[in-house]
Amino acid sequence: MADNTNNGGCDTNSCCGISLLGRSLSLSLTIPVLILATVGTVLLSAGWLAGGKLLVGDSEDLKNIVTEKTSFETSGEWADKFAEPGHQPPWNGIWYNLQPQRGTIAGVYTELFDPVHQVFAAEGSRRELALYTIGGLWTLLVYALFGGAISRIAVVQLGRGERVGLTDAVRYSLGKIRSYFMAPLFVIVATLLLALLVFVPGLMMKLDIGTAIVSLGWIIVLILATAMTVLLLVLTLGWPLMWGTISAEETGDVFEATSRSFSYTLQQPLKYAIYAIVAMMIGGVGWWLIELVTSTVVDMSLWSVSWGAGAERVSLIRDAIDNKPLVQDMSSPLNFGVTVIVFLSNLVLFLPFAFAFGFFFTAYGGIYLLLRKDADQTELDEVYMTTDEGQFELPQLTPPPATDDPAPAEEPAAESADDEPEPDDDQSDEGQSEG
Repeated sequence: MADNTNNGGCDTNSCCGISLLGRSLSLSLTIPVLILATVGTVLLSAGWLAGGKLLVGDSEDLKNIVTEKTSFETSGEWADKFAEPGHQPPWNGIWYNLQPQRGTIAGVYTELFDPVHQVFAAEGSRRELALYTIGGLWTLLVYALFGGAISRIAVVQLGRGERVGLTDAVRYSLGKIRSYFMAPLFVIVATLLLALLVFVPGLMMKLDIGTAIVSLGWIIVLILATAMTVLLLVLTLGWPLMWGTISAEETGDVFEATSRSFSYTLQQPLKYAIYAIVAMMIGGVGWWLIELVTSTVVDMSLWSVSWGAGAERVSLIRDAIDNKPLVQDMSSPLNFGVTVIVFLSNLVLFLPFAFAFGFFFTAYGGIYLLLRKDADQTELDEVYMTTDEGQFELPQLTPPPATDDPAPAEEPAAESADDEPEPDDDQSDEGQSEG
């Protein structure tokens, strides 16, 4: 175990808990976390975009930019549904240029269980339900791989004060990807099994006499519905703790992740809420600063080149960055140059979204360690380390004291002194008489 007295003796009722969550901010800005978060966010958006094109079609709906009220210029079967203000598009708010509409830290939280809510709402068509199902599974897979790697980095560094490399973190998440992926699905499958118990009474209710019969046992339906509601509610609140369990515990399987997430959510609801609120406040300030810096960098780059390029050329580039339709025909060199500038500018503007993804799993890794200490009195540095990760521990700074004579040479001398024969009684008596 790592020698980390600061974390091991941390009192989570004091400011130490806030300090640990505050360190999540700096940890989420490290290069390995930003790389994992950027790749994960891009893949997440690309998956929803591909699902939208596959199930909705390559229509103008996918190419329109979502306005502040999410109003669409749509046609066909989606027109009436998405003309309503505030309604999310069927591909879950994904922009055409692979930029998630939900770019905040809270959006990372809702991105996973929102497809589940849409499926259980059962208000969409078959294609829409299929899209939410496939998109939800894709989101869970991305969270399992990249969120698991970020969570592993977080629990080791926040708990033990040791660093885990990018390769080791990805290797760990790949080894545990079944647990990351199946832990939330386990609760959803249990909910669906309970729903199947109500399927037969539902068939009976197609008949008038069947409705009368089912009404006599409606209390059973209500009990099963209550159980399903509790499972989904606790899953909605506690699913991020599953990532911390799998990343920190030696067993870290589906059952332990489900048990600990449900236990900590139900046993420590107030502390859980306080930790989550503090983490979101810290992350919100960080997200605002990063968004301010990145947008200013892009604006300053366009403003500075406008002195020589002119306002018209800069306006063309800005419209391309904002994904507005271009009315000007561009030559091949100009098209190439604008494309490169737009790509690099969007890469800079993408950093706040990557930060939100990385900070979410980093902060919830710290929240899990704090809740585990509150509930089970387990020290923060009690984090499972694999053999591969152990070989990268820092060496001892103080070498052992050097000795002039090797230790084996002293042992025979000590043994020879101990092996000397004791004097006989006669010899001792003669000595006394001579005295």
